[in-house]
Amino acid sequence: MVLEIKDIKKNYGRKTALNNVNLTLTPGIHALLGPNGAGKSTLMNLITENLIPDKGSIYYDKKEIHSMGKNYRSILGFMPQQQGLYDNFTAYGFLSYIAALKGMDKKTAASEIQRVLALVNLSDKESDKVSSFSGGMKQRLLIAQAIMNDPEILILDEPTAGLDPKERIRVRNIVSEIANEKIVIFATHVVSDIEHIARQVILIKDGNILKQLEPSLLVAELNGKVYDLKITENNLNEVKDTFIVSNISQEGKYLNVRIISDIEPAGYSYRRVTPNLEDVYLYYFENNYSSGESSCDPGDSNSYLQVEG
Repeated sequence: MVLEIKDIKKNYGRKTALNNVNLTLTPGIHALLGPNGAGKSTLMNLITENLIPDKGSIYYDKKEIHSMGKNYRSILGFMPQQQGLYDNFTAYGFLSYIAALKGMDKKTAASEIQRVLALVNLSDKESDKVSSFSGGMKQRLLIAQAIMNDPEILILDEPTAGLDPKERIRVRNIVSEIANEKIVIFATHVVSDIEHIARQVILIKDGNILKQLEPSLLVAELNGKVYDLKITENNLNEVKDTFIVSNISQEGKYLNVRIISDIEPAGYSYRRVTPNLEDVYLYYFENNYSSGESSCDPGDSNSYLQVEG
């Protein structure tokens, strides 16, 4: 079970949405991480054949997907970002409609609808109208339609968008539970959604793939580049102008400021700290920070170092 994306390019007029993208995906959760406008949705719409590439091809188990026709669509599940639901449908009625679109016979559809409603914890809502559903319930219903017929490729476009923390966790756990023996593409710009469930993280920016690594390896690349500074409020603007700032907290008359930097923050009281995936996101996607080689040794110190400026 292998999905191969080879030399894909897609333009919208003069704007390049994807620039010679190459990816190889196998079973597991692949987090597609990037800011809005990075090219995530374009890539997913190419995989689902909602768009046609200007250049390149996509293969599933070495077969070009366009040549597979309905055989490809039968193993594909897609949850779009927009909640395109019909309010007058009941949950059961909506899933019956989707089952018909997928070509399922009535007996199979009835069994499958009960299965997916149970998976997303909506069995007791099958007769309720979609108009009465909360945002989280609608997201779960969209996941249910995507996993009907047990697809081999499951594509989720911002599945936790707009949800409260409790619903985010619920949706994340559902995705983790159903990911076994499927190629799951989980597109998001919210790091916490995928930090602990992704087998692999794909960083995409301006239509280019920056990295494709296991989360732990991606985080390890920032060893020695993340610091906690102890500063006064008078120094805050200078720090914000000089470094990528990920967190600011008050401690008495001082501020603790977490920064990401390729160079040692000479002149400040600091300690090196262990990086996380949020630091990775900021390093690659926030402001105009340009990466380079770190001039300091990687490591993790438990005490602040006093550096003379």
